[in-house]
Amino acid sequence: MNVAVKIINKQRAPKDFLDNFLPRELDILACLNHRNIVKTYEIFETSSGKVYMVMELGVQGTLLEFIEFRGALPPEFCKKLFRQMARAIKFIHDQDIVHRDIKCENLLLDKDFNLKIADFGFSRRLTDSDGAMELSKTFCGSEGYAAPEVLQGIPYDPKLYDVWSMGIVLFVMAPSNEMATATRSPRPNQILRQTYLCSVQQSELSGWKCFIHATGVTEDYLADTAAVRKMITIQQMLGISRDVR
Repeated sequence: MNVAVKIINKQRAPKDFLDNFLPRELDILACLNHRNIVKTYEIFETSSGKVYMVMELGVQGTLLEFIEFRGALPPEFCKKLFRQMARAIKFIHDQDIVHRDIKCENLLLDKDFNLKIADFGFSRRLTDSDGAMELSKTFCGSEGYAAPEVLQGIPYDPKLYDVWSMGIVLFVMAPSNEMATATRSPRPNQILRQTYLCSVQQSELSGWKCFIHATGVTEDYLADTAAVRKMITIQQMLGISRDVR
């Protein structure tokens, strides 16, 4: 069996990472068992202070690599991948966990081109020890997939951050190479000025509209206000194509 091994040298890692992010990741990985999440087979630490995470290998590489090689993806295939991503995110959120780093580089494809969410380095529990929902204050993830409220540096609902990032992934898969290229080189100031979609040429945007219609999803995943995104449930995402498994 081929596996991937993530190695962390604790002697070289920052204190904040060792005190906060690493313990969270190890705790959360032990709770995840879903067909659209990369499996963790074993975690162990050596006497030299290195942590080894033995994980499932995405033999077809990342979604970003696949798009760069293949180009724009057919709507039916996008429906399959998006549904699998939504199914995994719903499972994560139902476990009181948020990912906070959903991006094409962290979405792997197995031998049958099924999507698997990977890299829980920025994940955390959604509620505190008293069961109260905690807003996130830390900037996590990548600028190109960050929601406006995250870029503004204000406390944010990490679930809604995951929803925004899912919308960006869908946008990258859209049938326009120019749009996908632009999305991989994002400009955070455009997001803050609410011109993210408007920066795309009208001819390319019409292709995006057709893609949205073909896949049956909604543009509200990319709504610039968290209030609109809050109305989009994972159940609605999973309802885009009930025939896709």
